[in-house]
Amino acid sequence: MSGHSHWATIKHKKGALDAKKGKMFSKFARQLMVLAREGGDNPAFNVSLAKAIREAKQGGMPMDKIELAVRKGAGKVEGQSIETKTYEGKGAGGVMIIVETMTDNANRTAGEIRKLFERSNGALINPGAAVNQFERKGFIYIAAQGVKDQELENAAIDAGADNIERQGEVWMIATSFEAFNGVVSTLEKKFKIEASKTPLVPKYDNYVALSESDARKAKHLIDLLEDHDDVQEVHHNGNIPDSVAAE
Repeated sequence: MSGHSHWATIKHKKGALDAKKGKMFSKFARQLMVLAREGGDNPAFNVSLAKAIREAKQGGMPMDKIELAVRKGAGKVEGQSIETKTYEGKGAGGVMIIVETMTDNANRTAGEIRKLFERSNGALINPGAAVNQFERKGFIYIAAQGVKDQELENAAIDAGADNIERQGEVWMIATSFEAFNGVVSTLEKKFKIEASKTPLVPKYDNYVALSESDARKAKHLIDLLEDHDDVQEVHHNGNIPDSVAAE
């Protein structure tokens, strides 16, 4: 959680989420419904939906559940109405936190998110105060085993990636948000993609240095937010040590 490039943290979080697949499938379904409603149910013409379908598959969601969520969002199956809401807040040590939610009850969700911040010595802040310090980027992680390094590097750069670096057992490919879908589509034809995300990251990699105490408090709040049923993504600019993030 100290930054977007720490694969060890991603593996830790992935392992924790594996025990909560039912909740994750629910979050995937909400996202798919909203994207299908807003941009249509054909992923060939809705790149955001195509990305969400890919992530749901990577998360282990069965294809029949994915298709049902898309049909619901497109209005082809009766279902609840879901809307997106984003909240901005500040946690321990001045860490900025952005919370992206999908909910069928915005008033309930707003109240519950506010309480989580307040109980963790944080607070919600005015819209725009945090998000202006972030930009959306693409990150693709490919298993290194059996991969020819030069072949992957050439393929990634030719596809439009900004950077590629080896991180232990995986390669991390960084892209602009605009180039992300094209790079993924190209690379997945030849390589095994372990994970792909488009998080909000601090502009200029400007992370906030946190004491160990503040890092634990910030992580506690982030964990609570990520565990909330309506929360899809949590982004922050805290430099949380890997040792704390893995606790």
